[in-house]
Amino acid sequence: MAALVVLVACGGDPTRPPGGSGGGGTSSTATTAGSMPGGATLMGVVRDDAGAALADAFLGLCADACWASASAADGSFAYENVPAGDYHLDVRVNGTPGNPDQPPTSGTLSVAMTLAAGETLELPPLFVPDPGAATLLVAGSQTVSLAGLTLTADPAEWSLPFGIDTPYLSAVRVPEPQWPPNPVDGAKVIARWALNPYGTTSEVPMPLTIVNDIGLAAHDAVGVYTLNPSRGELEREATATVSPDGNTIEAPAGITQVTWIVLAE
Repeated sequence: MAALVVLVACGGDPTRPPGGSGGGGTSSTATTAGSMPGGATLMGVVRDDAGAALADAFLGLCADACWASASAADGSFAYENVPAGDYHLDVRVNGTPGNPDQPPTSGTLSVAMTLAAGETLELPPLFVPDPGAATLLVAGSQTVSLAGLTLTADPAEWSLPFGIDTPYLSAVRVPEPQWPPNPVDGAKVIARWALNPYGTTSEVPMPLTIVNDIGLAAHDAVGVYTLNPSRGELEREATATVSPDGNTIEAPAGITQVTWIVLAE
């Protein structure tokens, strides 16, 4: 098994990565000058949307810097001797392959946590959704409908994540048993969608309409949240209201991030 590899230093001290293990084979742990006896342990397992274990899923444990690892053959992973503090864990898996006209998608999620000295935190199984085939965007403002979502976007206003050159959208609605542990304080989550290209931001908010197959009553209001990929936390971006006929949930004020869309009431 390969030892933990430093992925990105984001302004922090790269000499202080926590240890980690993953990637299959015989277990090993990377130990650095910054890992502390009595530090925390973070562990879990990565699965696909059919429930099968995912080997070699990319894992990045991030604070001021990110440290990369991979899931083992049975989907498990562990980070050991982690200094106490606030972190988020990024998980990414290659999804639907692309073709010359469609970029490949990837299933991506991010989970925030606080680790205490000496704590062993075992996360619930992390199900990584496949967002499906990409729909290429053209120049100018346009409306795209996917997985019960209708988003109005102008790719000229987008900042795409590193490695993505062509603007596109893909989306999948994630069933409740596979929701990642991203809570919304004081609110009940009622629906989640995973979108790509994960990490895209828009300078201009993108109006959003959702098919109301959730059972909300006409004129009901719900919060619209997106996942901040730099912190692994949900952020409220808009309030959506059910149309008078009850058919759609409308957020004309829009959202600014292509990550996950979460409705909560």
